[in-house]
Amino acid sequence: MGICGIFNYLQFISTQTISRFYHRYAQITVEITTENPDIITKAYTENFKHGMSVIDAYGAYSNKKFYICKTVISSYEEADVIDCVLNVAPNVIINSYKTNHFLWQVLSSANWLKVSKTHYLRLFSFLLNCNFLKPIP
Repeated sequence: MGICGIFNYLQFISTQTISRFYHRYAQITVEITTENPDIITKAYTENFKHGMSVIDAYGAYSNKKFYICKTVISSYEEADVIDCVLNVAPNVIINSYKTNHFLWQVLSSANWLKVSKTHYLRLFSFLLNCNFLKPIP
């Protein structure tokens, strides 16, 4: 093995080590299912500098109304967020999962072209499925 082979091997080892141990930029989505979102959003926004979306929902079986509080955070914040939520609302359901891509852009004339065509097609498809847009007969 020559000097280039050794260099490539060391580069591979260092890359693997960094990717296994360095999770600062890994993101997760946390979904909190609750009947009272106000106490959760208040505690969350007082302790963390991230946004949170609250979605109205209802149970398909029970027809009972509930809310889903959803946020995207860094993976190293997960334990702190869960502790914060459970301190104010111990009877919630918390689901967290890995987020591969989180893109957020305000659509304005300045950055209209920065969003890919795929995102526009997905948005258009979503609007069609939700009956916001009616197809032309």
